[in-house]
Amino acid sequence: MGGSVPEMVHHPLHYGGDTTYEHVKVMKAWGMTNNAFLYNCTKYLCRFGKKDNRLEDLEKAKWYLEQAILEESEANPPIGDPNA
Repeated sequence: MGGSVPEMVHHPLHYGGDTTYEHVKVMKAWGMTNNAFLYNCTKYLCRFGKKDNRLEDLEKAKWYLEQAILEESEANPPIGDPNA
C-alpha cells in the first residue's frame, strides 16, 4: 500500500485538517455542538471551495441557516409580535 491516502474520516482536509481551525474544534471551542442546524451551516461554509460543488455548499449552508432562524423565531418570537 504505497503512497499517501488522504484522511477522510478523522481530520479531512475539506473541514480544516488536523489544525486549530478544524471545524469540529472551533465548534467545540465556541460551544456550538448542541445545535445541529448552526453546526451544519458552519460546516458547509468552512468547506466552501474545498470540494467539487461550491454553489451546493452555499445552498446547503443557507438551508441550515434558514432552519436555525425558523427554529429560533418559533421558540422566541420578537417582543411585540402580534402573531406570538
